[in-house]
Amino acid sequence: MITTSITILIVIIIIIAYIYSNKTNLDPIKIKSCIQDSDCIEVQDGCCDCNNYGKNTAINKNFLNEYNNQQNGNCKDVACLTALSRDPTCTIEMSPKCIENKCILIEE
Repeated sequence: MITTSITILIVIIIIIAYIYSNKTNLDPIKIKSCIQDSDCIEVQDGCCDCNNYGKNTAINKNFLNEYNNQQNGNCKDVACLTALSRDPTCTIEMSPKCIENKCILIEE
């Protein structure tokens, strides 16, 4: 009985370790850093887009490929709610800007 419980616990730990080892994590400060507005681009924030109850954010355009790779890896098993988002980044016209060396979305 105890051996079975230990075996199950070990299997669970291995599964959790596998899941987390396949997720990549970019430094959020680094990917949002900027010098000027042209460094910044608007991207989907997280796994779900505005048509699926998500939101948008701004990042440094030089990190777009790494950001997309992270999103693809982290979001492959995520199911999004099919509903239009009411987040301001989806409902208000916004532009990516460099404010205090950080890419953010600003209402136009």
